Amino acid sequence: EDVEQNKFPDIEDHWAEKYINSSAAKGWINGYGAGTFRPDNIIIRCEAMKLINEVLDRRVNIEGLHPDTKHWPDNTPDKWYYEIVLEATNTHDYEREDRPKSTERWTKIKENPVW
Repeated sequence: EDVEQNKFPDIEDHWAEKYINSSAAKGWINGYGAGTFRPDNIIIRCEAMKLINEVLDRRVNIEGLHPDTKHWPDNTPDKWYYEIVLEATNTHDYEREDRPKSTERWTKIKENPVW
């Protein structure tokens, strides 16, 4: 999709400018502080998980987690990506309102493949 105005000041004339703007318009990406995107940075794992979760319209908050949720020792609730990592790394059944961007309430944790 073409977006007329750049969402981020540091993407002008970048090869991915139109893709970044389109992804931002869809709510898939947010950028960094001060309104920047930093298009030449290497994407880190939690950022990739956030992007994939957003594209798939998947999100959970702490209240929606199941008691059997698999947690990771380096992913603590004080991290900005806490729920994002749990969403991406737990195979689960869920319920949620039938509207985009609603959060899930997990009803069952399924056995994950061997990592």
